[in-house]
Amino acid sequence: MRWGAVRFIAVMLALAVLSREAVAEMAAFGAARHLVLSGSIFGQYYHGAGSGGTGAATIAVAPNLHWFGIENVSLGAYLALTYQNDGNQGVTGYALTPAVGYNLTLGEKVSLWPQLLVSIASSGTSSGPSTSSITRWGVGAYFPFIYRPSEPLFFGFGPNFLTDLSAKSSDAYYGVAKVTSIGVQSMIGAWF
Repeated sequence: MRWGAVRFIAVMLALAVLSREAVAEMAAFGAARHLVLSGSIFGQYYHGAGSGGTGAATIAVAPNLHWFGIENVSLGAYLALTYQNDGNQGVTGYALTPAVGYNLTLGEKVSLWPQLLVSIASSGTSSGPSTSSITRWGVGAYFPFIYRPSEPLFFGFGPNFLTDLSAKSSDAYYGVAKVTSIGVQSMIGAWF
C-alpha cells in the first residue's frame, strides 16, 4: 500500500508539472489557435487633399476581435464608432476594418504587433431637412507595443495611420476630398 501511495503522488506531481508547462506554452500571446478580444480608443487628425483642404479631429471607440490561426499571425477586425468635428459641424460614423497582424515578441512581457488594415467607413450629417453620407475605402497600419502584466491581460499603445483610396458622397453637389490620417491608438484586452 505504501508504494502505491508514493507512486500515486509521484504520478500526480509529474502530471501537475507537465500540465503547468503545457498551460504556460499554450497561454503565450500569439500562440496558434488563440482568440484575442480587445477594445481600442483612438484619436486622429487629418488634413484633406487638394487646394483648400480642411482638417478635422476624430475620436473613436473600437471593439475588436483577432484570431491567431497559426503561431504569431493574426486575422481580425475592428468595428469603430466615430465622432468627428472640423470646427463647423460634428459627424458620426462607423468603420469596419479587417486586419492582418504579426506578433514580434521583444521580451517576456512585451511585443510589437504590427497590423495592416483595410477599412470601409461611412459617416453622415443632418442639416435641417437634408442628410448626406460619405463612404470611404482606405488602407493603413497600426503598430502597437503590447505589454502583458499577467496572463491573459494585455495593454497596447502605438501609432496608426490610414489613407483613403476612394471617398464618395451621397450628395451629387458635395465633393469629398480623400484624406490621410495619423494618430495614436490604445487597446486593452485578453487572449484565450
